[in-house]
This record gives sequence, C-alpha cells and structure tokens, in this order.
Amino acid sequence: MLFRSIIAGAQRPVGRIESTEINLNTSGTIRIAGDVQAGSRQNDNPEKESDENSVIGNATLNMLGGGNINIGGDVRAYHVGGATELNINNVDVNVVGTVKEFQTINMDENAKLTAGALVLTANDTLNMTLASADAYSQIDVDTLDANGATLNMTVRGAGTYNVVSAN
Repeated sequence: MLFRSIIAGAQRPVGRIESTEINLNTSGTIRIAGDVQAGSRQNDNPEKESDENSVIGNATLNMLGGGNINIGGDVRAYHVGGATELNINNVDVNVVGTVKEFQTINMDENAKLTAGALVLTANDTLNMTLASADAYSQIDVDTLDANGATLNMTVRGAGTYNVVSAN
C-alpha cells in the first residue's frame, strides 16, 4: 500500500479531540510518501488559526506485524496535550526524516528503527526489549539527540547485542 501521509487528530482547530491512535500493522510493506503525525498536522498559517493541543488527551502510534514500513518524511506526535507513545514490535521501520516528540518509545522483539534522526528530550523514555541475540530491538540513525532521556533495557538472554548506532 502507498499513502501520501497519515495524520490522526485535528486537521483544523475547530474542535478538540480527546485522544488518537494510529495502528500500522503489516506482514508486507506499507509505504508512506510524507509524514506520519499522531496529533494534528503542522499549521501552515499560524497567524489565522491555532491548533495547539488539538488532541487534549493521549496520542499513540503502533507499528507492528513482521513486515516493513517505509516513511518518506517525519514521524512525530504533534500538538498533543497528554502522553505520547510510539510502539514498534516485530517490524522494520525506515524513516527518511526525524522521529520526534514521543514521550515514550517502546521497541519490542525483532523491532528495527532506521531513521535520519531520533530526537528525545530529558523527559522522554526509550524502552528496548532484548529477547535473544537473534531477536532483539535495534536503532540505526544518522543523528541521535538523546538530551538526557532515560534508556531502559530488558535483557532476556545472554549474547552480544548491537542496540543503538548513530553516525
């Protein structure tokens, strides 16, 4: 499947959305030419309208399924008033742009995130599960801005793991 972009949340500031969730589940390949945004879209004309906190609750993005998800833009949680979470499990995710603005990122078994950049803040948490040396989470990015974020690793088996690489 090929999508232009995926935005879950408010398109305009006419109302507020309690919470939002995007589920990308595939055993094949999903291609998204633009951005994936849990929350609102970026406002093209902020002088006329404000979409700040257009999602007043939580925003979750789930990527699952054993296949590949290729994203030509950024992956972000944008203008969300509550908690933001990115869950990647048993899928290869390739992001040309930046992954940012998620307070919690959960990487489970056989999850791989390849991106131009991963940006975290001091309040963010990256949770990674290392099931075995043959089935573990990986992050491969050109730029990693950790900014004091918390990294939690659950190691379930002995082995050598190459978990995070950044150029």
